[in-house]
Amino acid sequence: MKTLFTNATIYTPEKSRANSIAVADGRILEIGSKSKLISLKRHGFSVIDLKKRPILPGIIDSHLHLLGLGFSLQEVDLQNISSFNKVITIITVAARKLPAGRWLLGRGWNKNLWGGNFPDKAILDKICPDNPVHLYSKDGHSLWVNSAALKIAGIDRNTPDPPGGQIKRLSNGEPSGMLFENACQLVDRVLPSPTPDTQLDALKRAVKKLNSSGITAVGDADWRKGRFGLFMLAKDKGLLSLHVFLMLSPDDIDSAAYLGMNAGFGDR
Repeated sequence: MKTLFTNATIYTPEKSRANSIAVADGRILEIGSKSKLISLKRHGFSVIDLKKRPILPGIIDSHLHLLGLGFSLQEVDLQNISSFNKVITIITVAARKLPAGRWLLGRGWNKNLWGGNFPDKAILDKICPDNPVHLYSKDGHSLWVNSAALKIAGIDRNTPDPPGGQIKRLSNGEPSGMLFENACQLVDRVLPSPTPDTQLDALKRAVKKLNSSGITAVGDADWRKGRFGLFMLAKDKGLLSLHVFLMLSPDDIDSAAYLGMNAGFGDR
């Protein structure tokens, strides 16, 4: 595909003035004036008048967790909710949409917006009696769960605090429903693994979110076995509208080589 964008406002460190840009197969060929580049129309370039709209370089985020972002976008969003009653309303509405037994996942709550007190499992048990609940705080260091989630994780009054973590307890010694730091992993590890469809939806959501902020390339620091196929499927479906640089750990190198993932194996 060959396109000439004209009548644009173009940012470029190298030229003080430019209003046209020629692109072929996703690569910039030349930047300059319309009078200089308009001859490309004879060589099969379609011309698009941008009516003075800007063209800016795409932003590169060199380190993020692409699937982690996508999964967070699938969850109940409790960010910036200043009323505890509003938080409960949002959770209640979300729970009504779930079949019994399905985990209700969410994140973003901030107790400092409610008066500074940590919540407990009692209110979640009341509004979500049929669903285990898993709600991370805004900073990711505290986890709010209900009795169903505690039961699945095997956490009770006799469960010791793990190294580097704390199980907050009620006056009778029972877990309150608040877990801190490494104690959060006691529940994290019993969450069901996301299905292939769930992973693909998460990737789609993450890409859309990043593109909406002008991000066109990322370094994904959360590559693991099995995800190569997911990225290729997304690419084949036309869902991968950004460049992804996969960061491999030393433990992944052999399996990556087996899959033919040599440096530069992709589209660029």
